Amino acid sequence: MAERIIWSPIQKEKLYLSKKEQILYRDLILAAKEARAFPRQSNFFVRAAILTTEGHIVLGGNDEYAFSDAFVHGETAALAAALTQYGDEPIRALAFYSDQDPSSEFTGGSCGNCRDVFKEYVSPEMVVLEGNERKMTLTHFSDYLFEDFRQIDPQTVNALGYEEAANGIAAGVDVYLPQHLRNGIYGVAIVANSGNIWQGSLDTNAGYDAVTPGLAARQVWRNSHPEAELQKIVIARYDSLPSPLYRDRQALLELDEALMDHTGRKTPLSVKLVHLDRTGKVVQVAETNTQEWMPAPFTAGSFGMVDAVRGSLKGLF
Repeated sequence: MAERIIWSPIQKEKLYLSKKEQILYRDLILAAKEARAFPRQSNFFVRAAILTTEGHIVLGGNDEYAFSDAFVHGETAALAAALTQYGDEPIRALAFYSDQDPSSEFTGGSCGNCRDVFKEYVSPEMVVLEGNERKMTLTHFSDYLFEDFRQIDPQTVNALGYEEAANGIAAGVDVYLPQHLRNGIYGVAIVANSGNIWQGSLDTNAGYDAVTPGLAARQVWRNSHPEAELQKIVIARYDSLPSPLYRDRQALLELDEALMDHTGRKTPLSVKLVHLDRTGKVVQVAETNTQEWMPAPFTAGSFGMVDAVRGSLKGLF
């Protein structure tokens, strides 16, 4: 077997693991190789394995059907199996088997939807591995997350879009959510340079299917006389600053990637996060952008899929 290279692509330095850890993580990656996957839509096989703190290993693969991204993602399939079989045991590590040698440069992570799921069940310090018989990379789940939003003076920010984002909160369908989740609902507004605004709100149903506010705003923009020259995205929530779902972050980043390619704009779209009190008064404002808030992105742009990036705007302009 070729020498195994232990590399942390986030810290940009080799990690000197103990021999026991090297064997443990190698075996977990090789276990992931045996996971069965049925990617009938993408033909992209995701083979994953999870290791619990008690040493149990469970496998998961992505299963797809037409008109859906994937009804079971590889890592969430493994997580569901681990919770079903060993629900009381914390998760120590998640591994992906890849036929291609992982790069020493970080080229992508889990999609936004999977990050949201894992946030509910694992520690930020969970080890994340990718590799094969020749090489592996090691990171931690925290490397896929970003919450360090910059606080700014509300008086210095153009409030255009605040009202529409607040209306998005009120329009959210929260009847199917438990009470503790209802307080976290936020609204989204996409604001154009022209001043036109497209609003998004949460929509859920009895099957627990959901269209999240960022996805909704993107679809309203797409279906209601879209404009390519955008100014910012506003996200508002009552009682605290919003922490948007990673599913929404991915959706809005993919939109921005396509528009940057289309218009030639060089800087990512600004995102304003607004904390409102129950009267609608602005309490705090923070900012980020569509690239910063989604580290190690899982998007067509991050993978160099130029045709897919441009195809996402087909017929609009």
